[in-house]
Amino acid sequence: VTNDRNLLVKGKASGVHSLGLSDDFEKQLRSSFVMTAGSSLRSSCSSRIKQAEAEAGEKPGAAAAAARKALVPRDDLNLRELLDETLNLIHTCLSRFIEEGFKECFGEKEWMSMVAVSPPWSMKDVFKLIKQHWFALDLDHEVQSTVDWVQHVHERHDRGETVPKQTFLMFFEKWVSLFDLLASKSASTCEGERAEMSKVYQKVYQT
Repeated sequence: VTNDRNLLVKGKASGVHSLGLSDDFEKQLRSSFVMTAGSSLRSSCSSRIKQAEAEAGEKPGAAAAAARKALVPRDDLNLRELLDETLNLIHTCLSRFIEEGFKECFGEKEWMSMVAVSPPWSMKDVFKLIKQHWFALDLDHEVQSTVDWVQHVHERHDRGETVPKQTFLMFFEKWVSLFDLLASKSASTCEGERAEMSKVYQKVYQT
């Protein structure tokens, strides 16, 4: 906690949990508490859902499983082509999200001096920036976990390894959720990629 604006900006840019002593300090503190408590709340909700399912005589995760079964993957998936297309979308959307997030946080003039790696960014740069600046970008641990999964698949694909169909489907499902989250945070972040995302989605699932 500091009233030094330069120190506050540097802290946020480095991914350090930083709060400023300002008129909206209480608001910042509340936001900080909500973010920290988020994972605990999700865990609590998950436990309650499992308990409710058990009391109703349903198997754990029955509702989620039913929803997943409604989406039937196509039999003729070209996994390498789909991975190329999906990873290109991820690269574009995450790069734009990082840039917009820094511009919002530090302004049009200062953001370039605060980011650890100057654009244009490679996919590896994007992963590095998200992990290093997750707090400044307002990303929770659940999103970081999804990004870790995406990075794992990207590295395997980049090495020329074959990614199993089930692994790809799990990866794609996580990316769809992350895409929706990014779009909810900033309508312009993935606006240009919505049509392309829809095309890829239709290549993966029977719709």
